Amino acid sequence: VFGPTRPDILRPLFSENAPDTHSIVPVDYKCERLFLECRLMSTDCETGRSNAVMDFCQANEGGDYDNNGNNFRGKIITDQNGNYNLESIIPGKYLNGSQYRPAHIHLKVQAEGYDELVTQIYFAGDTDISSDPWASSPSAANRIIQVNSGIAGDWFGTFDVVLSGEGPIGINEL
Repeated sequence: VFGPTRPDILRPLFSENAPDTHSIVPVDYKCERLFLECRLMSTDCETGRSNAVMDFCQANEGGDYDNNGNNFRGKIITDQNGNYNLESIIPGKYLNGSQYRPAHIHLKVQAEGYDELVTQIYFAGDTDISSDPWASSPSAANRIIQVNSGIAGDWFGTFDVVLSGEGPIGINEL
């Protein structure tokens, strides 16, 4: 980990009412899974932050968002060491004007004593990163993660988040 996780844009139709879950994949969904093992840390890059809300949202494999329900949306509360695990899929791409947005997962982090963080996770090797103004920004470099395939075709990766500075906002005041 190389310093605080940098912010990125928030999806325009982001929903505050996502369910608490470790899997944001619909129960009957047939697709390879993505498993992320992650940790939320304080500015020192060592101390885990417990009881933080990690709020995820992403498109399905076709690049479509569920704007009416909670498919591919969910909140995870970090454990006593700041750890959290997410079961998802690698999201599809969609047109943004004349260019495709690279595959990405939206994330909003709320932790007691820190300002809210809004960011996105991208995937190494995605050919649309270089043409995307947000993913190709130098501030996105630590948010482009490597994923590895497993025996059953699923994908595995890590996305650790480092909070930036002590903020005045408490999680219960958001």
